[in-house]
Amino acid sequence: MRAAITGGSQTPPTGTGFENGFPLSSAQRGMWFAQQLAPDVAVCIAQYVDLRGNLDIAVLQEASAQAGHEFQSAYLRLAEVDGEAVQLVDHSIDQSVHYLDLRDEEDPMASALRWIDHNYVQPVDMENDNLIESWIIQIEDDRNLWYSKIHHVALDGYGAMTLVNRTAALYTAAVEHSEPEPNKAAELRRLYELDQDYRTSTRFEADKKYWIDRAANIADGASLSNTDGRTIAASKLRTVALPEDVVTALEGSDASKGGTAAAVFIAAFGCYLSRMTGRDDVLVNIPVSARTTALLRRSGGMLVNVAPIPIHVSQDATVGQLVQQVQLELMGALRHQRFSIEDIRRELAASGSDKQLAGPMVNMMLFHQQIKLGSIVGEFNIVTSGPVEDLLVNVYQSGSPAKTFVDFRANPNRYDDDDLTAHHSSFVDMAHAFIAAGPDVPVNDVHPDSAREGERRRRVAAQLSYWTDRLADSPDLLDLPSDRPRPARIGHVRASHEITLGSESWAAVERLATQRSTTRFVVFESVLAVLLSRLATTDDISIAVPTGNGETVVLRTNPDGQQSFADFVDASTADFDAALAHGEVSFEDVVRGLGLTRSGSYSPLAQVALRFGAAGLPHDGVEMDLVVTVDESDTVTAVFDYATELFDAGTMAQLGRRIVRILDALMGDPGLLIGDVDVLSAAERAR
Repeated sequence: MRAAITGGSQTPPTGTGFENGFPLSSAQRGMWFAQQLAPDVAVCIAQYVDLRGNLDIAVLQEASAQAGHEFQSAYLRLAEVDGEAVQLVDHSIDQSVHYLDLRDEEDPMASALRWIDHNYVQPVDMENDNLIESWIIQIEDDRNLWYSKIHHVALDGYGAMTLVNRTAALYTAAVEHSEPEPNKAAELRRLYELDQDYRTSTRFEADKKYWIDRAANIADGASLSNTDGRTIAASKLRTVALPEDVVTALEGSDASKGGTAAAVFIAAFGCYLSRMTGRDDVLVNIPVSARTTALLRRSGGMLVNVAPIPIHVSQDATVGQLVQQVQLELMGALRHQRFSIEDIRRELAASGSDKQLAGPMVNMMLFHQQIKLGSIVGEFNIVTSGPVEDLLVNVYQSGSPAKTFVDFRANPNRYDDDDLTAHHSSFVDMAHAFIAAGPDVPVNDVHPDSAREGERRRRVAAQLSYWTDRLADSPDLLDLPSDRPRPARIGHVRASHEITLGSESWAAVERLATQRSTTRFVVFESVLAVLLSRLATTDDISIAVPTGNGETVVLRTNPDGQQSFADFVDASTADFDAALAHGEVSFEDVVRGLGLTRSGSYSPLAQVALRFGAAGLPHDGVEMDLVVTVDESDTVTAVFDYATELFDAGTMAQLGRRIVRILDALMGDPGLLIGDVDVLSAAERAR
C-alpha cells in the first residue's frame, strides 16, 4: 500500500465558542440521540463514485471545498451546551479530500472495498471528529474511487447526492473554463428556521392529524427474522440485477397496473412479507426526503424522514387492487412526509400505545445515478444508508449500460447467511412474477411456491395465536417434590429408571381407549396427569407431547378431584385433539410468542414430557425435569429419564411404582373419582 496523503488534521479546531450557534432541527435531534444511545455504532451514510479517466485531484479538492462551503454541512461543529445540542458552521475546519493509493495491491479494487468496509463502521465522536470525510482512492492509473463518509446528523442521502452533484458541476466548470451556476443552497441556519416554521404551522397540525388517524389502525411491524439483535454499523448484503424484461415491465407499471413502479415493487414486497409472516396486515417503511420545496431540494442538511406504509394483503385481492391500495398509501404519505416517525411514535405513546412502527424498509431509487466530472462519467455506489435495524431493500440503477439492482441489506445480528440468501432469492423470484402479472390476476395465483408457503405460515400464525391464548396464564413451573432445591441449571447429568407395565393393565388401557373413542396415549397421559396433579397439589398440569410432524405441543389439562377418571379421559381427548390440530407451530415459536425468558433452571411451558417411542423433543428433552417414554415394541415398558440435579434414583423408583399402582386402580374402575385415587401404598401409609 502506498502512503496516504491525508490533507491535514481530522479534528475540528476549538475556535470560538458556540455563542452564535443554533439548535438542531427535529431530524438532526433524532440522529444526535441515536448516536448518543449507541456511541460505538457509527450513524453514518457512505458512498463512492467510480471514476474512470484522467482525474485532476487538485481541481476536485478545490471544487469539493467550494461546494462544502456553499452547503455548510461539511463545516458543521456540534456541542452540548446546558444539556442541549447546538450546531455551528465553522469554515476554518480542514476539509481537504484525502488521498489513498492502492495501485500496488494485488487486487486494488478488492483492497479498496475492504478499506471502505472497515472505514465506514468506525465510530464518530460528534463533538470532536469531522462529520464529513472524503477520500480519493486510486486503484488504477486512470481509475479512482471518490469515497465519502458522512455522519447522518450533518447530511442525509438526498443532500449528499446534491452535494456530490454540485461538486461535480464546479469541477466541470473549472476544467472546461466556464462559469458555474450560482449557489442556490440554503444556509443551515435557514434550514433550521424553516423546520421551526413548519412545526408551528397549520400544515404541521394537518400532518399530525393525518398520521394520528392513520397510525391508530396500523399493525406494528412484521419482520422476515424471528431473532432479535442489536443494531450495528455493518450490514450483510445480497444483491442481484433484475432481467431487462422485468425492468421494462416495472417501468411500464402506470400503463399496465395503474400505479407507479414504486407502488408495484412495494406491493410485491408487502405481499412477500405477508406470506413469510403469515399476517394479512404488514408494515413497510419507506424513506422520504421531506424536501417539499425547491429550496429544500437544492440544499444540504439532514431532513430525511421515514413514512410507515401499512399494507393489507387480502386473500381475494387482485394484483391491481393491491397496487392501487399501496399507491393511495404512498400518495398520502408523501403529502404528509414532513411529520417525522419520531413524532408519530410520541403521539402514539401519549395515547397509551406502545407501537414502534418498526419493520423492513424499501428504498426506491429508480434513476441512473451517473456523476459527470468534465469528460469523466462516474458511477454512484451506495456503501451504507446507515445502521440497519432489521432489513433494508434498496432498488437502484448502476453500471453502464444501466442495470436495476435489488439489494437486501440486513442486520447481521438478526439474519444468518442462509436465511438472508434464501429470502433474497425467493423474493426476487416472486417480484418477477408479481411485476409480470396482469392487474386482474389474483394475488394468490402469483408465484405459487411462496403462495403455498404463505398459506402454511398463515396457518401457523393462527395456531400460534391459539397457543398464546391457551397458555397465557399457565404456571411457569410444575413444582414436583424433589430431593434437592432446584439449581441454576439442570439437565447436564441425566439418569433413567425403567418399569414394566403389565400386559393385563395395558390391555385394559386398550379397552378404555376404545370405549372412550380415544387412544392409548391419551389414556396413559391422563394417568400421568393425575399422578402429577396429586404430587404437586395442583389442578393445572402441562405435559410436553411430541407430534407426528417433528414439533412438540403442550397438553394442558385440569384434573378435578370431583371428576371421574373416565370423564377426565374424555376432556383430555378434546384437549389432545385441539393440541394436535394446532401442531404445526414450533415449541420455540410458542415460547417467543408468549414473551417468555428462558431459564437454565427449568424448561419453559412444561417440565414433564411424555412420548411413545423415540419421538423428538426440544433440545432432546435435556432441559426437562422428567421425560417418560413408553415403548410398546415388545413388553410394554416406561422409561423415566430424569435430571439428577433434582431427583435421586430411589425417588424415580417410587414414582414408577406409583404410576403402576394408579394405572391398575383406574383401569380396574374408570368411574373412580380422581380425588379418591390412592397415591400411597399400604407400606407408605403405615410409615
